[in-house]
Amino acid sequence: MLHGTASMHRLLPALPLAALLLSCGGTPKAPDPGTDYTLAVQPNQITTPAITGGGGRGLATIAWINCAPQTVDLALANAPAGVNAFFAPASTSATSVYNVVLGNVPPPAGFYHMWIQGAAADVHHQTELDLAVQDFTLARPADVTVAAAAPSFSIPITFTRQPAELPFAGSVDFTVFTPATFYLGSFSTTPVVNPGTTTSLTMTSGPVPPGSNTTVTVTGTDAASGLSHSVTFNVTVQ
Repeated sequence: MLHGTASMHRLLPALPLAALLLSCGGTPKAPDPGTDYTLAVQPNQITTPAITGGGGRGLATIAWINCAPQTVDLALANAPAGVNAFFAPASTSATSVYNVVLGNVPPPAGFYHMWIQGAAADVHHQTELDLAVQDFTLARPADVTVAAAAPSFSIPITFTRQPAELPFAGSVDFTVFTPATFYLGSFSTTPVVNPGTTTSLTMTSGPVPPGSNTTVTVTGTDAASGLSHSVTFNVTVQ
């Protein structure tokens, strides 16, 4: 009987390998080669000014390979402080819109390498999503001392984009303000600097009382985003 039973077992056909690969039931420790998907994002880089509410959006696409689709949970990893992400929907088997938003305290200007992660029951994948946060600085000029008889004086205003290797996406308009009614200010170039250099502020005046002191504020604003910075210096008349 034992010999006959062994013969019957030898007559049973073996399951073909292809049948084993059609299942979507693998595990992370022993993955089924038939259970897999690709995860892609478009665009894969966001460029934004360093302002609250800045950011960008795009599409995350999941494509299943050789098996029935599963639900994939999406999340953003390695985001700097001050960056939030939302997915619509957060779980999907096909596509999801990602929305990356800068919070009340945006991160400093620079490049950040983040990842959109997808977690299914059997397989985890991630793909890179880069974030470029842009900002600019205005160099504060030294305080100025002028003679009472001097009709005008000029000072340099330096615009520097950050990060330096990334061309600034906006245009910066310069304005000048001083509470002293005897001063007028104008810039040596059209007060729009893109991507940014140095411009000269020329202050002209009528009669100025000796010993007078006033402040001058220069403001640079990117009208498209609202990103704005100011520098203030003092003018003393001898």
